[in-house]
Amino acid sequence: MAALDRVLELNFKSEDEEQLLSDGYDWALPRAFQEERHVDKVEGRENTPQCWRMKERMKTVSVALVMCLNVGVDPPGVVKMQPCARLECWVDPLSMSAQKALESIGANLQKQYERWQPRARYKQSLDPTVDEVKKLCTSLRRNAKDERVLFHYNGHGVPQPTTNGEIWVFNRNYTQYIPLSIYDLQTWMGSPSIYVYDCSNAGLIVKSFHQFAEQHQKEYDEMLAKSPALSNCPPPNFTGCIQLAACGETQSLPMNPDLPADLFTACLTTPIKTALRWFVLQNKDKLLPNITQEMVEKIPGQLNDRRTMLGELNWIFTAITDTIAWNILPRHLFQRLFRQDLLVASLFRNFLLAERIMRTYDCSPVSSPKLPPTYKHPMWNAWDLALDLCLAQLPQIIEDMKEHPTSPVPPGNGNGGNGNTATSSVADVANGSPHTPSPFFEEQLTAFQVWLTFGNDPERAPPEQLPIVLQVLLSQVHRVRALELLGRFLDLGWLTVNLALSVGIFPYVLKLLQSSAKELRPLLVFIWAKILAVDHTCQSDLVRDGSHKYFIAMIGDTTLPFEHRTMAIFVLANIVRNFRSGQQAVLQANAIAVCLEALDESDAELRRWVCICLGLTWAEFPSARWCGVRDSAHEKIYNILEDPNPEVRAAAVFALGTFINSSNERSEHSNSIDHSIAMTIISKLGTEEASPLVRMEITVALHNFVLAFENNFITIEQQQIAAQELKMASPAGGNSMRRISSHAKMRLLANANPLATVTGAETHNMNHDSMRRVASSSSLSSLSFSPLSAAGSVGGIYGKVWATITTYEKDPYHGVALLARTVLQNIRIKAKEAMKINGGNKLSLSLANSSISSTGSGGPSVSISSVASTPIKSNTGTVTSGSGARRTPSPDPTGSGDITKSTSSFQPLIGTKYIEWCWDRFARPSAPGSVVLGTPLTCCPSTTYVDPHDPIQHTRDWRYVRNSGIRRECFRRPKAFPGKIDEQMFSSRSLHSSHGSSPSSAASSPSFNFSLHSAPSLVRLHDYEKLVVASEGSVFSLYDLTDTSRLICKSDNSSDSRITAIDWINAHDESLIIIGTDDGSVRVWKPDLESGKPRLITAWNALSDLGLINKSSKSYGLHLKWDLEGEKVLASGDTKIVRTWDIKTELRKGDYPTGFDCPVTSIDMHRCEPQLAVLGMEEGAVRLIDFRLPPAECGVVTWREFGDGWIVGATLRYDRTVVAGNANGRVRFFDLRSKSPTKTCETGTDITALAIHPHLPYFAGGCLNHSVNVYGFMGQSAFQANAIRDSLFITGRMGAVTSLHFHPYKSILATADSCSVNVYKTRGLLTL
Repeated sequence: MAALDRVLELNFKSEDEEQLLSDGYDWALPRAFQEERHVDKVEGRENTPQCWRMKERMKTVSVALVMCLNVGVDPPGVVKMQPCARLECWVDPLSMSAQKALESIGANLQKQYERWQPRARYKQSLDPTVDEVKKLCTSLRRNAKDERVLFHYNGHGVPQPTTNGEIWVFNRNYTQYIPLSIYDLQTWMGSPSIYVYDCSNAGLIVKSFHQFAEQHQKEYDEMLAKSPALSNCPPPNFTGCIQLAACGETQSLPMNPDLPADLFTACLTTPIKTALRWFVLQNKDKLLPNITQEMVEKIPGQLNDRRTMLGELNWIFTAITDTIAWNILPRHLFQRLFRQDLLVASLFRNFLLAERIMRTYDCSPVSSPKLPPTYKHPMWNAWDLALDLCLAQLPQIIEDMKEHPTSPVPPGNGNGGNGNTATSSVADVANGSPHTPSPFFEEQLTAFQVWLTFGNDPERAPPEQLPIVLQVLLSQVHRVRALELLGRFLDLGWLTVNLALSVGIFPYVLKLLQSSAKELRPLLVFIWAKILAVDHTCQSDLVRDGSHKYFIAMIGDTTLPFEHRTMAIFVLANIVRNFRSGQQAVLQANAIAVCLEALDESDAELRRWVCICLGLTWAEFPSARWCGVRDSAHEKIYNILEDPNPEVRAAAVFALGTFINSSNERSEHSNSIDHSIAMTIISKLGTEEASPLVRMEITVALHNFVLAFENNFITIEQQQIAAQELKMASPAGGNSMRRISSHAKMRLLANANPLATVTGAETHNMNHDSMRRVASSSSLSSLSFSPLSAAGSVGGIYGKVWATITTYEKDPYHGVALLARTVLQNIRIKAKEAMKINGGNKLSLSLANSSISSTGSGGPSVSISSVASTPIKSNTGTVTSGSGARRTPSPDPTGSGDITKSTSSFQPLIGTKYIEWCWDRFARPSAPGSVVLGTPLTCCPSTTYVDPHDPIQHTRDWRYVRNSGIRRECFRRPKAFPGKIDEQMFSSRSLHSSHGSSPSSAASSPSFNFSLHSAPSLVRLHDYEKLVVASEGSVFSLYDLTDTSRLICKSDNSSDSRITAIDWINAHDESLIIIGTDDGSVRVWKPDLESGKPRLITAWNALSDLGLINKSSKSYGLHLKWDLEGEKVLASGDTKIVRTWDIKTELRKGDYPTGFDCPVTSIDMHRCEPQLAVLGMEEGAVRLIDFRLPPAECGVVTWREFGDGWIVGATLRYDRTVVAGNANGRVRFFDLRSKSPTKTCETGTDITALAIHPHLPYFAGGCLNHSVNVYGFMGQSAFQANAIRDSLFITGRMGAVTSLHFHPYKSILATADSCSVNVYKTRGLLTL
């Protein structure tokens, strides 16, 4: 046998120890219950999008051009130096007659404005009188209605504005200057309006305008005070008018002869030509010497063609001015001035240029609303560079064009600078005179990319290049790169999405959906997914433009990656979510059939969003439901109910639940479909589901079924009430009878409405006095009350649904129980009301006045009386009331004809936040590394990216190194016995004796005093941390072993169940605590070492039939064993099976019979043999189960060498030996390949607890004499090392020993007795 031990030791060392001692062992271990559904609350976040949409889009529809020039006559008070500026709208008035010059100037000004707003109505008023101005303004306001009117005033030929708020016009004979009050002008123009003042001292007009606006408002208020009947008259709104003035109150216009006289107007209407002329004047000593003003006039191209030199300059100018405005102006002001009206936006872009140019001539343009100074913004340097690069290649381009006489030199800036008569440079390119495109946009994209590399720091300013990125989307050359960078920017979170929407991204990306370029599809779908995740109101724009077909085509394209198709389905789900027009458009586009084809794909995220999209498509939309029926949609979703991913199963249940809720009629066909759905959900997931996420969706789906067949469930509840009343009428239960008349019994049962027909289409009421002859046995059995039997007596499907919801009412997860309780309360209330109406008020209905409170983990209580009237948000996001609005049946789309009006409410009573939570995952930033430049991925990448700079990763790395060191220390096998375990290092008695009934911790509370709970029953040491967890009845406590005065946390697991199993999960990382109770429930808690309040991660019913074995008077409850590497939980106890639960899929994996008609008293397994489990039985046998075999053949070995006592503990050790001991003190060692023990040990005393060290040669037994004996074994011998009887911290002996546990890698023993929790170690062991 010694040789066999040596062989086993060498085998273990070669196979297992190498893995345990390696530094990468912990990194390879899974971390259970670390998915987002476990870490985060399953609820959405309200990310209210900023107001990026204009409340009202405005358009300047009328323009009044008032030119007061009086050509040839200088106005009084104006002294012009010679030479001086003479050009007006790029026309020299002295080169022609005065009248012709005036007409030419007016015509050119109109053309310059038409460049920005060609569809407006233009009216010229040349040297007008007051009456002409009045007639013009009133006419334009009348035609414009509520739209904006522009008033352009050129006062170069009249005196300067007065301080009284007057501008000047002429009399009919042009012999006098007539003042025109701004007050009158406001009255004629009305609002909304925009004013442009090109004259000296223009700031006075702006000042007077505000004064007169206040006067108008004051007069209106006085008028209302005198005549309240005039309140229907609209109030004046002149404060919202826009004004642009050429200079300040005391400033005169510049007279530089190289510039036009109307420099302000030239900047506003011909910005490129003006900027080029001014740039040459300012930098004539720095450019090539042969650059002249005449050459600037010959720049080829058209302003509206970005491929030409002139068009490229205009494009760059638009991007730069937009960028300056977006970075300086407040968001609301930017929206109003640069996004509301195209003409206003153009004028304000050009106004920024006017401010820069005119400030060099001591003029400060004025605007209302007032803008902050922008003339020193750094982006102007980029504009100067673009102009410099353009002019540097101009001489060569002109020279090349001269060499090709067939191509005339176009005056690109001629004709008033509007560029409409200039020829395109396409001909120039063909003739060998192309220009080199500017690197401006490429450089700005690089700067934007640099900003993105530093992530999304909330303290950082937004990237100033964002408006430029949107302009680049217009270029096919840089479009792909711009979309990639834009996608990365949007992926930083909902704040960046709001920034992009506020700058004006929406019309750009909406227009791009009309492109057929395949390389843009993944980029556009990613961008739209991010936008819709934040602002779902964009769904109407997609439907209006028919863009939903773009995404439907992507879903059906199997050549695309799963990530892109998933995002396309997400976009489609946004289109149909709570939007009937979207549902109709998607239905007409045959989207249901396309989505059903994607159900068979291998990607879990794709399947999940397909189910969600389908559920939203037919939610409360009967036409889509019947389309799904024709495609057998519900039957195809049945297969998804068995999906290994819990989130996919939840989505499938959601889709089936909305499928039931979308029918507003009751026909034979409709009812049979709903019956099939309900039964399939129950049969596939009723007892197989461990995920509370899925069980909550099941509750909501079954609740829809209950509402659809409400009368049937009211009948079930009435029968239960009647059966309960009969039981209460019997003095000793259902088997004892008192003498009552048979007629009274039947009347009592008849108060409950009998079952409706199977289809639920009709309900036939029985006469209360009608009787039929039944057997006495059946009559007597009907008097005994059982909810499940009462439900089953009504009918198959309704009884099973009712039984499932009733089971969920006692679910260990509070969210599931609360939803089920709400549904049951609603039916119970209606059942009692119906019984009262039918005469059932003679019964005792005390249940109706009671309230059912929550028994979950700290959730709110729900009162029956408030359920029916409390609004609860449903899955689809609508808020409904329990009373609900009844639907009106519509004609049967299938034409079956057998339609019965439903009398039940289809408005949901309950709902979950699962859909909102799914939405929120798209709105959040992707994990680092999941969005690669050029390859944007979905928000849930399949690969895990590890950030080497993440502090969490540094902590994890340190933790894993520490774990490896602890294991190495354990496997340095001592040549001699490690020593006695008799030095006490911790006692909970000292903690409670020093702090009384209120422990010194964040979790201290009088309700958690030892005196109020049972004695400690279970204890477990942490594998690596200095922690120990113990249970006392229904409470578990977590202690810090390094601080005897600290109780970390204490939590009440359940008020009516006893903890019978406790263990650590993820001991190598952030640990969780798994709790098993005697009602078969399992709960997983996350302890919070700071707050002291553990959080419930998940819970499920591991063994619903626990406690069915009643041979023994002792209850062993539920026993659990956690398998970390296999990610499974073994559950057994007072039952005849061992049930395995797959934690990764959160599904029941299988049931394996124990082969005994007695409870299981212990269960264990070891990583050395992950497919084997050792069971200790009450009959005194040890059973070895192999999970690789079929359940009928799984029991491979049974050891019965213990006698009569029940097995207290059985452990599979690292060396593949089984050590077990029974209550009589007999301990046996078994080899897995032998049917007889290899070692025996007789302790000589009965034991109440047994612990076997999995790696070191120790085992310990708790004796009836309130002591613990520690034993060692070496070779073939086993011996008692020492006994622990007294506490070293306080006087007195220990209580009755209830639990023992060895540290898996240390010679440390934890004990739990009726008084305290104690921890002992070997002498000389310095640290844990």
